[in-house]
Amino acid sequence: MSDKQLYPTLTPAAHAEAHLIDANETYLFGSRGSLKTWLAGSLYILRRVYEMPRSTGAIIGISFEHLMDNTLPPLKSFLASRGIIEGEHYVIMKRPPDHWPKPYSGVLDPTYKHAWTWSNGTTIQLISLRRKASANGVSAQWAYFDECKFMDEKELEDEIFPIIRPIEISDPLFKNCSGYQSKFFSTDKNADPVYIKWLLKKRKLVDRRKVELVKTLQLGLYDLINQLEGCKKSEEAKLKKQIYEDELLLARLRSKLVYVSEVNADDVRPILGDKWYYSKKRGAKKRDWDVIYLNKDPDTPGEAFYPSFSKEKNVYYHTDDVNPHAIFIIAFDYQHTVAPMPIAQLSTLPGADRVSLNYVDEVYSVYPEGLREAVKKFCNKYKNHLVKAVYYVYDHTAKGKRLDADSYTEIVVSEFEKYGWTVYPIYTGQAPDHYDKYVDTKDWMDNAKGDYYDIRVNSRCEKLLISIQGSAAKTVGNKTKKDKSGELESTLDQTETTHFSDAFDMINDAVLKQKLISEVVHSTGFAFR
Repeated sequence: MSDKQLYPTLTPAAHAEAHLIDANETYLFGSRGSLKTWLAGSLYILRRVYEMPRSTGAIIGISFEHLMDNTLPPLKSFLASRGIIEGEHYVIMKRPPDHWPKPYSGVLDPTYKHAWTWSNGTTIQLISLRRKASANGVSAQWAYFDECKFMDEKELEDEIFPIIRPIEISDPLFKNCSGYQSKFFSTDKNADPVYIKWLLKKRKLVDRRKVELVKTLQLGLYDLINQLEGCKKSEEAKLKKQIYEDELLLARLRSKLVYVSEVNADDVRPILGDKWYYSKKRGAKKRDWDVIYLNKDPDTPGEAFYPSFSKEKNVYYHTDDVNPHAIFIIAFDYQHTVAPMPIAQLSTLPGADRVSLNYVDEVYSVYPEGLREAVKKFCNKYKNHLVKAVYYVYDHTAKGKRLDADSYTEIVVSEFEKYGWTVYPIYTGQAPDHYDKYVDTKDWMDNAKGDYYDIRVNSRCEKLLISIQGSAAKTVGNKTKKDKSGELESTLDQTETTHFSDAFDMINDAVLKQKLISEVVHSTGFAFR
């Protein structure tokens, strides 16, 4: 079946381009309703099925239930729309007719419980990430990953990618095929930013020059194939030779090519219609419309722990915002993996007319470094600060004695003093409940009546901003809590999970609620008591 026969009458340009490029690794970020499975996934799978007869493919999902309920139905719907019929061209989860050829890799399960078998001998193994054993023994030559926003990159590298490998009998047959050992990843972006960062970073791997070269060569190949249909007998051999050479060249170019495709609601609006488009827009919150339907990168989770935080109101971009006469305010979150230190001041920003609580910078250390290294980084960075003093905010978690070690408080104070800094300890007592943090912080960030210092964060505080914007909320016992499950994920960058925002909460509580730090005007600027 040719590409021309496969394409629907209306095909979004992004889908057509991804199919044209057919990179060894394709990442399709598609909004809800963008036909990412029905069209893009189907085109990829069909191309592999007919390009490599008797190959073994894999479709990877988060669970077998998700594969059966969410992945296979749109794929089968597209196939039916192209005249590809179940029972005639393929069977799913049942033994195929005996006369159908078998895949070169053999059949993993003679009952075909999780197999999708085609009449040309191609077999697709369904794999559930919740049942890792479902990948055992599989040798696949290509793979489709559905809803990969729920997948962990390290888990894929350890458990799934190794099954996409050459086997002795198929390697010479398929090594010149564009889709040999290829992967196609499909997902929307409606997720906590920290969990899909590994996917969004794939953009950096795209070689635009090579992508454009592949597009040009593939369009030229289509033209040669069209010429072949009506050419004279004397020209046929020459055209076939050129087609073969171009196919080999394209296979080599694609073998190390990465491509990222983006599809949003505007792209599919001509297909799904204005009624669908406006019905979705009418009932959607701004964040949901932007991320779920316009396919913008998320900067907050769906349910944010800091719903009132906004870049427009809370983030600033000054380079001269550190007041040389002001004492710094610092706090830590005490963890084995990371020691995050947000750095704040109470001062008036350039161009402002009132004092605000400004997060001017951040430092951190990661294991095997610890608190001492974080303090050292701070002291080295601000060794020329005019007022060599800090307000050190800490709660009950920093005071307890540890086995064969000083308390966190003792470590921080002694380390600052070693570098000649004066430390003013600010003890806040028992850490407040997360629900109280949620309610208080929302009130402080709204600051509708101007009762508090405005909370401002300099854009240079990259990790703190990621932590704030990426902190999700969950409901426990009818109360809103911060979702700290990311702190337990060893594969996540712990400088970007909730640790930094926990230290941020501590400073806000000390300054805005308990009012343990306040500004006093001096002729030289601001100091604090």
